[in-house]
Amino acid sequence: MGGMMKTPGAFTLTPHKVSVCILLQMYAPPALMTVPFPFSSVSQHNRFGLFLFALTKSCDDILEPKLDELINQLREIGDLLYQWLTDQLISRLSSLSSPDDLFTLFSDLRGILGVPELSTVEDEQIILDSNSNLGMFLRRCLLAFNLLCFEV
Repeated sequence: MGGMMKTPGAFTLTPHKVSVCILLQMYAPPALMTVPFPFSSVSQHNRFGLFLFALTKSCDDILEPKLDELINQLREIGDLLYQWLTDQLISRLSSLSSPDDLFTLFSDLRGILGVPELSTVEDEQIILDSNSNLGMFLRRCLLAFNLLCFEV
């Protein structure tokens, strides 16, 4: 694997983690998002969830995969979803052209993380439990983003 080397220690936000956050957003889209939900069955959605679970568990490894390696890993989910997921991932990554775009992404990600009892939730909306593995990964990414300095 020719992934990016990262220094052990503190959790830092990397391009790979931003990609995983975008995939998490596809797994649990905010209520106001108008992106078509491509999953034709609960088992497809669960398979994607298990894939994300494995990705978030491996984010503490020293080597992180490059984007092309991540895209190849997406094939595990199935050919039907592969094209849609890769198109969405590449499109969303390409749209991140400024710090403001990153800020918007991470603001939107806060909307999929929460306690359903305390917030207004749409019937079809999926909320990630902040204490679940996916939720903790997302919380760590949000905290790492908040620590970034964008000032000159």
